[in-house]
Parts: sequence; structure tokens; C-alpha cells
Amino acid sequence: MSYNPKCSICPFEKRDRLCSSGEKFIKDCPTKQFQEYREEIKKEYLNPQIDRIYKISSDIKGPGKTRIEETLYVAEKMGYQKIGIAFCSGLKKEAEIIQNLFEAKGFVVNSVICSCGNLKKSDFIENTEDKNNKSFCNPYLQAAALNKAETEWNIVVGLCVGHDSIFMKYSNAMCTVFAVKDKVAAHNPLGPVYTLDTYYNFLKK
Repeated sequence: MSYNPKCSICPFEKRDRLCSSGEKFIKDCPTKQFQEYREEIKKEYLNPQIDRIYKISSDIKGPGKTRIEETLYVAEKMGYQKIGIAFCSGLKKEAEIIQNLFEAKGFVVNSVICSCGNLKKSDFIENTEDKNNKSFCNPYLQAAALNKAETEWNIVVGLCVGHDSIFMKYSNAMCTVFAVKDKVAAHNPLGPVYTLDTYYNFLKK
């Protein structure tokens, strides 16, 4: 039997939902479906590799904290010393600012650009010519380099959709995403989502 959770279209008010201590739930509700595994799930969060970051991340206080403040807070509270940054070449300036900020706070920072390794389009597609001779993104090498540097926490800055997935798959350290690339929406991918009924209505057709 297939299982199809769809929390994003749950019709019930937050106070009424089973996941918020209410009683109402939709078909394939994860809270309902996994109720019998509640104690087993709780044990997972007591895993030494998870327990501390889970609690620290859940304890971020104060209204108006920016993403950079939250990232610094978690890194400091976790006692991390070595931070990795995997970034897109188009956001090199931003990555440099982030690196300088973390280093000013006393962290050791290693950063790896997406074009590392100098892979070319012709390395993957036969009989092709790239007039600009641009380097292909190399998220596997980004992960391998930061693994070799033995970073404790890796920050993703603007990697391409899919390339970020590859990087996180091969990263030994846990990752967080600081920024995502969206060149059209000034790196604010929620912009088109917020205007889906107006300017970006064409996406629904």
C-alpha cells in the first residue's frame, strides 16, 4: 500500500491538528501513521551526534534574528572550531564576507568554489564544444575537499539546484544552507512563490 503524506495541503487550523496537540488529521498524516514509533523516534534525537544540535537549534531565541545570526549562534553553541563553506562562483564575494565574519569570531574556515577541479562540458558530453571554455560545477570535489580538511559543519552558499543535493550527499559533516541561488529573483526564491497569483501566474498553467 502506497503512503502519501501531504501536510502542506492539510485543511485544519493549526490548533486543531494532531501534530499540534489537536485531534484532527488527514489521510496518511505522519503524526498518526508513526504514532506507535514515538518512543523510537525520541531515541533518535538522543543520539550523541544529533542530540546537541537538535536542542540548540530548537532553542534559538529572540525576535528578528537573521539567518547569519542564527548560523553563528548554532556554530558557537555547538563548540565548532572548523567551518566549511561550499559556494557558487557567482557568489564568491558573499562567500568571502561570510568567511571573514566567521574568522573574526574565532573560527577556522575552509571554503571551496564550485568550479574547483576545472571540469569541462566536453568531459561529459561527446562531440561538444564550449566556446567560453567554462568550468563545470564540481560538488563532489567540493565535498571531498572539505572532508579532507575535516570541517565540522558545512555551510552551503548558492549552489545550483541538484548540485547542492550532490554536495550534501557526499559531505561527511552535517550541512546547513545559508543562501540559495536564484539569479532572477535576487536570490529570494520565495519571491515568485509569493506572487504566484499575479506576476508569476504563468507557472501554474
